[in-house]
Amino acid sequence: MKFVFVIACAAIVAAATCAANAVSESADNNHPHDWENPAVSEINREAPRAYFIPYASAEQAMEADIWSSPNISSLNGLWKFKLSHTPFVRPAEFYKDEWNTDNWKTINVPANWELEGYDVPIYTNIRYPHEATPPTIQTQYNPVGSYKRMFTVPDAWNGREIILHFGAV
Repeated sequence: MKFVFVIACAAIVAAATCAANAVSESADNNHPHDWENPAVSEINREAPRAYFIPYASAEQAMEADIWSSPNISSLNGLWKFKLSHTPFVRPAEFYKDEWNTDNWKTINVPANWELEGYDVPIYTNIRYPHEATPPTIQTQYNPVGSYKRMFTVPDAWNGREIILHFGAV
């Protein structure tokens, strides 16, 4: 089976949100954008639990080499990447199969996009690098990275529940 996985992540948001699907595109005072809504802290996320590696045997688990398990696969590597300077101009429907990413650049995953040559690094422990107006965000600069990658699910996984785990996202 072939799958396309997409993720959009905002770098500077009042309530940080990463979503693997489309989010609310229109907003008004009664219905803010998902990324400006303090009641939205997750979208399509599994319930939190302890993280375990699914080894095939006790002996394999004792070796503690996660990549030797036939039940885990890394999606690290090159992904298609598009940086948008605000969520309002991001490619909102890029998760669709027919979305053309031919003119997108690539980025190493995992990585920090600023250290991969996109935008500039921001570090501050004293003040925000933008005007603080929670829960609304600034419309002129709030970078969003859109990532897309096609991968093949191993045939041995057919009929099994598959969970994508993103550590530290």
